Amino acid sequence: MIRKTAIFLIAVFILTICPLQTMADIRINGKSFYSVLPGTPEWDNLGTVEAKKEACSISAEKLLSMTNEELVYAIIDYPFLIDIFLCDEYSIPVNTLFKECDALVELTNRREAVNQLMSFLRNSYDDNNNIVVDIYEYKLEAIMVLLSYSDKLSKDLTDSDIDFINSQSHMVRIKKVDNGLRIAYVYTPNGTQVACETYTCSHSQSSFHSDMDNYTVLVYGVTLISGGSCRYNCHSYAWYSSSTSNTMWINNPSAYMSDGSYYCVLSNMSSNSSSVYSGDKICYGNNSSPAHSAIVSSSSSSTALSNRYVKSKWGKAGVFSHTLSNVPSEYWDHGYYASAWRLN
Repeated sequence: MIRKTAIFLIAVFILTICPLQTMADIRINGKSFYSVLPGTPEWDNLGTVEAKKEACSISAEKLLSMTNEELVYAIIDYPFLIDIFLCDEYSIPVNTLFKECDALVELTNRREAVNQLMSFLRNSYDDNNNIVVDIYEYKLEAIMVLLSYSDKLSKDLTDSDIDFINSQSHMVRIKKVDNGLRIAYVYTPNGTQVACETYTCSHSQSSFHSDMDNYTVLVYGVTLISGGSCRYNCHSYAWYSSSTSNTMWINNPSAYMSDGSYYCVLSNMSSNSSSVYSGDKICYGNNSSPAHSAIVSSSSSSTALSNRYVKSKWGKAGVFSHTLSNVPSEYWDHGYYASAWRLN
């Protein structure tokens, strides 16, 4: 009896320090095509987003030797596939993937991307629409978004492919006039009307957002403040309401800056930011069409604006604490520029 108890305790210890492969890993024979992966000290030591993306490159020689199935698995295992749901607009991260995900580029060049990805999707569900593969739901959704929002791929989708995506996805609808959105409005402190959209938020797996949040923490080394939701985005969180019960998705918050409700405090990323206070708003990119918004969370200091800590909602994922510059590369779509704003 003592011997059996000892064996059980040893097994528990092993599972504690060596957890089973999670659903985040969809790989050939349990092996990834990337030498460094999120959740490891090696990944964290890479530091910048740029260095992490460089570490995820696959050589041309290796790509040529990979089968179509291996390329599909490499796309799904690509750490920055998560960016699809960290941005307010799908088209921006989708376009980035075609520049940076070598496996996707190779499979597309073979003209096999649509057939192979759709085949994987179809085999991932049973006749009752239940997921039958050991994979996070958001990764399946990401593939459906990729197929739907890529000009290179969407043109080759068949009517059957479109019907399948429309029946399975909670995030996209193709060729549908009624997309489930309702238009609403909020107002700036000076009374300017700002258009909003309200989304539903329901997914097959109850852990849809937490799975995405946990993986984002591993990829970017950020700290989760509150869990993900489809109901509000970064602009709404920063400029309208930071409550988790917020139900407004704001596509363009420029009115808050243009109507005099807020004034610009600092617009130089490398400048001494002692004039920027906790609670000030951050606009990423051109303030007439911001790519991202955040709220300064650190106390005033002489550090560069780029190194100040902020909190922001990342697309359909959660609210994270991070340095201003440690964000998905898509947030710099309008150039490496950000400005700080304060209520008048």
